[in-house]
Amino acid sequence: SGPLPATIGNLSNVQFLELGNNNFNGTLPSEMGGMTGLISVLLYGNRFTGALPSTIGGWTNVATVDMSKNSFSADSGLPTEIGLWTNCEVLAFHEAGIGSSIPSEIGGISALKVLDLSLNQLTGEMPVEVGNLNALETFNVEENRIGETIHSRPFQSFQVTPSLIVISSTFEC
Repeated sequence: SGPLPATIGNLSNVQFLELGNNNFNGTLPSEMGGMTGLISVLLYGNRFTGALPSTIGGWTNVATVDMSKNSFSADSGLPTEIGLWTNCEVLAFHEAGIGSSIPSEIGGISALKVLDLSLNQLTGEMPVEVGNLNALETFNVEENRIGETIHSRPFQSFQVTPSLIVISSTFEC
């Protein structure tokens, strides 16, 4: 339990960071961007708060990121730098407390197979760039506040049809 120390960023050769269900809290230190060797980041089931640091864009080798079931700030969303994670196959922020809109840069994650952003406070329109995710097998954004109209445009360019698409929003009037 407790916050992660800033010195965690000194572990640049660590490939697997598995700290799920450990009751960690506080914000993710920006120094974590220095962990450039990461392949798998499992931080689910903690009590992390605040904004996700943009420095995590430095995880360019990452294949799996699961930060589900945390309490990140609804005032900030996914940093645009996640578009640098071109090798990422699994991106899970289920019930993570994130808000704002889905960044268009998400379309740059060409290897993405699983995208789970369900049960958050995401708003705005679905970015057209989601249609660039040609490896996508599972796409779940249910229980968010994504715009009233889900346009088909992002989905028209899929070369393969995902086996699961779940879209359900709570609309604000």
